[in-house]
Amino acid sequence: MIVLLGKHFPNSKLLTITDGFGACYDPEGLNYPKLTEMFHKVQAINKYPAELLHDGAWLLCLWETRQVSSFAKETLCYFKRDGKVVEEWIPSNKAMHMFTTNAHCHYADIFVPGGGRPRTLTAQNIQEFFIDGKPSCKAFIEGANLYITNEAREVLEDAGVLLYKDSSANKCGVVSSSYEILAGLVLDDETYIKVKPELAKNVLAKLEKIAMDEAQEMLRYWLKHEKKVRMSAVSKLVSDLINKYTDQVIAYLHDRDLYAPENKDFLDIYINYVPETLKKCNLEAVHKVVPDHHKKCIIATTIACRLVYGKGLDWEPSVVDILPIIAKQH
Repeated sequence: MIVLLGKHFPNSKLLTITDGFGACYDPEGLNYPKLTEMFHKVQAINKYPAELLHDGAWLLCLWETRQVSSFAKETLCYFKRDGKVVEEWIPSNKAMHMFTTNAHCHYADIFVPGGGRPRTLTAQNIQEFFIDGKPSCKAFIEGANLYITNEAREVLEDAGVLLYKDSSANKCGVVSSSYEILAGLVLDDETYIKVKPELAKNVLAKLEKIAMDEAQEMLRYWLKHEKKVRMSAVSKLVSDLINKYTDQVIAYLHDRDLYAPENKDFLDIYINYVPETLKKCNLEAVHKVVPDHHKKCIIATTIACRLVYGKGLDWEPSVVDILPIIAKQH
């Protein structure tokens, strides 16, 4: 996510990061090139150079501690004050408070949880996300599944936060997993490692289209209903309809031979779904190794998404819609 932010929104400011090794807050924004470099080196936030901090910023190194008495520890934290980096050892209970509240207690336009334990925000602690009675963000994009409960979502949406539920915001994470499974079926380990950069570009292009299609349809529906429907409810409607259409198409395809001439259109949907790199490397395996049920699930989900994104969330099939399908069968 950080790499994509730096690439597509270089003028944005990333204010806070919290991971398992520490936390950082910078009111002027963290350095995207350095974060991108750290990502490729698989480095945690505690490795962020303190000299890149701006005034008012701090960097907490959660696991760098020292014992000061039998009952007390201190944790290393860097502060930027008056243009200088100050190294301080602060009480570990204060450090833990900074660590646990960092993501929620600073104003930002958009909050994107990219991890965290399930039910991190609940009806019992949602007020921690408010500052002086107002939510600490304008938009809440659930990049982590189950980060917030339904009850807490309602509190934020009632307070005016535009909230994209995990089922929509993190959908591409689920889809990318399906591509990993497909690659695992089609390629051996050596080939996979060799073509991984090219394959990643293929998959990212497909994910970008899926994300854009879903976001645009959700916004269209939300605006059509004059913003009076919860965006989280729109996400649920998207999921319910995609699941409904998927189940119907799978039932229709259940006993059909995808390689029969009359089912060529369905087979083409599967082939078009497969990334070009996989087809180029092992087209035979794309056809023969992948189980038919797996192919039919891909076809069904693809058709379901086309219907939801193309026809809209308020579409109900009519005779005019299904007549071409009926006619084609005869």
